[in-house]
Amino acid sequence: MSDDSSLSRRMQFTTLDENSVAAIRSIKPMIDKALPAILDGLYARIREFPEVAHYFQDSGHADKAKSAQIRNWGRISAGAFDQDYLDNARAVGQVHAKIGLEPRWYIGGYALIADGLIKAALREAWPKGFFGGKDSKGEDVAAKVAALVKAVLLDMDLSITTYIEAADEKRRAAEEANALAAQQQAIVVRSLTAALDSLARGDLTHRVLETFDPSYQKLRDDFNLAIEKLGSTVSAIAAGAHEVTDASREISHTTMDLSQRTEEQAATLEQTSASMEEIAATVKTNAENARRANDLSRDAREVADRSGEVVASAVSAMARIEESSRKISDIISVIDEIARQTNLLALNAAVEAARAGEAGRGFAVVASEVRSLAQRSSQAAKDIKDLITNSSGQVQEGVELVNRTGSSLKEILDAIRQVADIVGDIASASAEQSIGVEQVNKALTQMDEVTQQNSAMVEENAATARTLEQQAVAMNERIAAFALGAAKTPARALSAPASNVVTRLPLKEKRRRASR
Repeated sequence: MSDDSSLSRRMQFTTLDENSVAAIRSIKPMIDKALPAILDGLYARIREFPEVAHYFQDSGHADKAKSAQIRNWGRISAGAFDQDYLDNARAVGQVHAKIGLEPRWYIGGYALIADGLIKAALREAWPKGFFGGKDSKGEDVAAKVAALVKAVLLDMDLSITTYIEAADEKRRAAEEANALAAQQQAIVVRSLTAALDSLARGDLTHRVLETFDPSYQKLRDDFNLAIEKLGSTVSAIAAGAHEVTDASREISHTTMDLSQRTEEQAATLEQTSASMEEIAATVKTNAENARRANDLSRDAREVADRSGEVVASAVSAMARIEESSRKISDIISVIDEIARQTNLLALNAAVEAARAGEAGRGFAVVASEVRSLAQRSSQAAKDIKDLITNSSGQVQEGVELVNRTGSSLKEILDAIRQVADIVGDIASASAEQSIGVEQVNKALTQMDEVTQQNSAMVEENAATARTLEQQAVAMNERIAAFALGAAKTPARALSAPASNVVTRLPLKEKRRRASR
């Protein structure tokens, strides 16, 4: 509610309406005339009571207060119940509160002012008494009205004073309660400050042991429980950090060994791959040579087949020659028989010619020539027969040689066929072996690539393990700042991790891996 609304509501409650305000304005001259004397009487009365006299150090101070009262009553008598009037009234109330002036003295002062104003108003209204008489009934009415106003103000003073005293009692009780609460709060703050200071120094063994007010007891218990749980958590973290450090160090060492073995395996695979490449080249060459040998053996078998056919033809020709030699021998035998018969006939003819004597001399010469010719034919037939016989023997030997040659060629042909079959099998096996060696070489190449990748992964794992170990050591160093008490495992900083230098891959291998 605004100030104007609050003032308006008060004026409505007290029926201080326009008519009342107009009535007040009508007596403004009387108020302005009577007020200085009334205020003089008020401040004279104040000087008689030490309880309020000390608020006014001298007459100048009283004159200043009197002037403020005159200005205030000037607003009232003018009916100016506005914001300025309200601000001034509140300023006066704040001054009284500041100097400690109790409301009873303020209300009593207003009772004296009201007494003077009522009497002045009645004298102004009836200057010669009621109905123009000379009696003192006007003064008596004024005294009665003033007494009634004083009684009303006294009753108001007592009610307000009682209310204010009760409020003061509540205030004092509240202040005492606040002081006690502040004392308890100071104890709590002091204890918790010391505990937090210990916690800031890393001491997790400190506990709040002071007795708190019941309203703060749960705070103390919760704080101690929180520190207890924090100590347990830090202890668990410390134990876990130790285990992580040991595990990471073991992983780092194991990874380093694995990296070295992996690189050794990579080197072995590289050598094996190179050897397999040489073997593959050799097997490929052998397969090519076997193929060529198979082709040559096939050609040799064909040549042997043709040679067998030639030998068979030669054997047949030699058989025919033998048969012709035998026939020629038979013919020579006939010729020899003819020569023998001719020789016998020539011999008989010579005998007959000799018997004939001279007459048979010519016939004897012819017979002698025929005989000589027969002998020569017989000799020639004999020579031819010997030659034929010799030729037949040689032909027989040639036939035997040709037959033996044919058998040898047949054996050679069979051997060549077997060799050709074997060479063919060798060529097939060499081709299969070449394919197998090539597949093995590819597998070795893949194994080499996988080994290189594994080696790279092992290097990364080793670096990660070293980082994990360093972080675990750093965690232990931080946890070492906390004091966990004898019942818990103290946090200790681990020693700096050993320098785990993982063997790097050879430059050749790294280039190969980079090229892939």
